[in-house]
Amino acid sequence: QVVHSWSAYTNAYASLGGYAASVQPIGADADHAIIVGYDEESLQKSIAFNKLAMTEARDYTKFTVDTSHLFNFPVTLSAADEKRVLPACAGKRFTIANILPGRPGYTFRYSHDDALRMARTYWIAACVHKDLYDHAVALCDGRPFDYELSLDETPQNTPPADLFFYMLLLHEVMGLPSGGIASAGPNIGFTKRHDYEGDVQRTLWPQVNACASILQHFGAMLSVHSADG
Repeated sequence: QVVHSWSAYTNAYASLGGYAASVQPIGADADHAIIVGYDEESLQKSIAFNKLAMTEARDYTKFTVDTSHLFNFPVTLSAADEKRVLPACAGKRFTIANILPGRPGYTFRYSHDDALRMARTYWIAACVHKDLYDHAVALCDGRPFDYELSLDETPQNTPPADLFFYMLLLHEVMGLPSGGIASAGPNIGFTKRHDYEGDVQRTLWPQVNACASILQHFGAMLSVHSADG
């Protein structure tokens, strides 16, 4: 059975800018498209369903899309795919600033094997994001919109190195434009609808700081989803 989900509610929010001056600074978030799939057939059905839902929500100002259920979706990278990934991700030293002034920054480096392993983990999820981002571009037909990545439907925290790689994969390999991703909600360590159960200072604070810094590096904001705290 293929399960599709599209929230029946919208989240109103005060816009942070980017909309036409004649438009009221209020937006509505089509929250959110959840892509699932256990094989190619069920994946394509889920993509088609969510494209239909996005089409119905074409007048919204923001689209939140969740492809985290597709992490580790089986895939074999072609030689051409590997040639796209390796020059962009492997063997380089990536240094980013801390979002907090005066704090140490972060450095990431991926070996040849690391880059291919992580690319296989996130490949299908990233491909679907590119497909749905392009769909939103076509729907909005030149009108500005925000696109958010929902990444928190995972059993563990989002490792900062994985978040950086995922953003790198989307921008440098899949071709999402700079600034195309307005925000992202990684897993920062909450169990849904529970108070935080870990060490706030030693675990939560560093996780939030790292994720916010990575997203700022790519021109995006950290989004903390309602059930995450």
